[in-house]
Amino acid sequence: MLTSIPQEKYPSLTSLRAVHSELLKRHRELGNTQELLTEVEEFICRGRATGVLLDTDEDRWACQSLLDYWTTVLYRAGLEPPDATLIEFDPALAPSLDDSQCPYLGLEAFREEKHKLFYGRQRLLDKLLNHLKENRLLAVIGSSGSGKSSLVLGGILPSLKVGALPDSENWHYYQPIVPGVEPLANLARITQDVEPRYV
Repeated sequence: MLTSIPQEKYPSLTSLRAVHSELLKRHRELGNTQELLTEVEEFICRGRATGVLLDTDEDRWACQSLLDYWTTVLYRAGLEPPDATLIEFDPALAPSLDDSQCPYLGLEAFREEKHKLFYGRQRLLDKLLNHLKENRLLAVIGSSGSGKSSLVLGGILPSLKVGALPDSENWHYYQPIVPGVEPLANLARITQDVEPRYV
């Protein structure tokens, strides 16, 4: 073993992989210099300690394979590597996350109050808003669970309400309805008492 290095951990597998990539690059350029081999030992020690954060078999195998690679480098350089066996996962170290900050709503549709978390469908959203520039009717259809409600409630309506189309921020917006078995009757029920401000 080159030196005794405290077992600080990397904050994530992604961080560990980034250091691994940098080490690979420098190892190809410099070879087995004393400085690099010291960094390899530190990488193994810190990587081993990172095991406390890795809870899936896939992540643990990925991390362990990187540590084993550098262990072999040290062996081939004639050095005794530090223990490279990952420390067991410790669930107590997992951060406590507020569910309100999670952008993934599961099977729940995005609503207007969550529109700032809605992303990834901008091209489709732009296409539908462009359609409304020339047409009075837009029908969003698709199979159950395909994201129709999220697209309308989390994308189209919030965009219109902030003026995505000329004067659309001043339009009257009805509350969303579930069409039910009598969609026209339900539509008539919510529109009969309110005169829309657009044609």
